[in-house]
Amino acid sequence: MDFLTAQEMAKKWGITPRQVQRLIAGGRIPGAKRLGHSWIIPADSEKPLDPRKARKTAVPLYPEFSILPALYLHGGSLTAAVDRCKSEEERTLLEANLAHLRGEPEEVRRLATPLCGEATPPQLRLGSELMRGIAALWLGDALAWKEVMQELTALTVPPFMQREKEFVIAALNAGLHGQNVYPKWLEIGAFTGLSPALFPAARWVYTSILYTKWKEVDLLAVAEPMIAECRREQSDLCEIYLRLIAAAACHDHEQVARAQEHIDEAAALAQPLGLIAPFVEYRHILFSVMDPRLKEKYPEMLSIIKKKMPLFLDHWTRVYNGIWEKPMADELTPREFEACMLAVRGMQINEIANRMGISRNSVKKYLNTAYDKLSVEKRHQLSWFIHP
Repeated sequence: MDFLTAQEMAKKWGITPRQVQRLIAGGRIPGAKRLGHSWIIPADSEKPLDPRKARKTAVPLYPEFSILPALYLHGGSLTAAVDRCKSEEERTLLEANLAHLRGEPEEVRRLATPLCGEATPPQLRLGSELMRGIAALWLGDALAWKEVMQELTALTVPPFMQREKEFVIAALNAGLHGQNVYPKWLEIGAFTGLSPALFPAARWVYTSILYTKWKEVDLLAVAEPMIAECRREQSDLCEIYLRLIAAAACHDHEQVARAQEHIDEAAALAQPLGLIAPFVEYRHILFSVMDPRLKEKYPEMLSIIKKKMPLFLDHWTRVYNGIWEKPMADELTPREFEACMLAVRGMQINEIANRMGISRNSVKKYLNTAYDKLSVEKRHQLSWFIHP
């Protein structure tokens, strides 16, 4: 009998190697067996049917409207997801999503802007404005970000879509670490008024909001079960973001090994699809734990992230300062920013050194350099510029 590797079978079936591994783990590929550290599969094996499709209860890309279609990549490759789009407009919106996830904000803006006209149906308009707002954030365009928020606020939608509109506005605010700007139902995690198709994204945005309240909540107690639910649904993109948020929470609680596990799992999902945006967006708070993991397993991916992250952080800070009128620091290196963030959170020199895996003297050097760059003299003054 001829056998294929999981990688080869993934290519044959048009899915990711990660999805093949899940099928094997679930016992859904007869004849699959372990060979050393890998799995091999009978070459004539048929791709297992998606049980959701067999029951005819699968959630299509967008049953009621088109928002965040890239969240639903399960069941096939990116190409397959594009092919499932029902119209040219949906295809364009999905391509804009994918351009964002690959760190191409100019392409996002080019694709999304034509879909934001008054004649565009509200369901498509919400997703397009979301993409346009994300592009503005990545490009450092505070005026464009404000314009998107004004357009969304003024947009008239049917009553059954009101929560979806609120959710899109909340997602953009969460991307900019907004505080006290969210609807009450989202702050308490009551998603039932949303379309079920948006539940995975809602978990991610809800957890992002909780991260801004790091002193008040046990984020890990929330994030871990939500990750499990996304894994069950195969909502890969939401799982990637949730794992990075969970990694940050583990890092805060000195659970370094668990933080590394979350980063490994997120990278394993993202790397085959070329999805680098989540790692660019979170690298500044995970620098000391993320870089060593990616350097060991995905050095090419890390190289791309390192190239894109400084410009993204500069642009993100520019929009943050312009929108919230708070002086977020943009002169610091990732190491300096991380040291300052930990200091603002109340850690002492020894604790910061242990957390970052560096010497006490290096911590003092980073903090002193930051003091000079920010023109401050005392540790508590860092909170004017560093908002953990």
